[in-house]
Amino acid sequence: MARRTLKGGLIGLIAGVVLATGPSSPALAEEPPPIRIGWTPWSSAEAVINIARLVLEDRMGYEVEPVMTNIGVQY
Repeated sequence: MARRTLKGGLIGLIAGVVLATGPSSPALAEEPPPIRIGWTPWSSAEAVINIARLVLEDRMGYEVEPVMTNIGVQY
C-alpha cells in the first residue's frame, strides 16, 4: 500500500510541476523568431520560395520572412 501512495504522490507532484510551469511560463510563451529563407530574384526561385512559405505558414503555423540575397551568398 505504501508503494502505491508513493507512486501516486510522485505522479501528482510531476503533474503539479508541469501545470505550474506550463504555457504561462515566460520562456515558453514567447513566440519564436520568423524563419528567414534566402531567395534570388529568378522566376524559378520565386515559385519554390512561395510554395515553401505557404507550407510553413499555413500548414505548420510558422512565420516566414523571405530575404532577397545575392546568388553568391545564398549558394
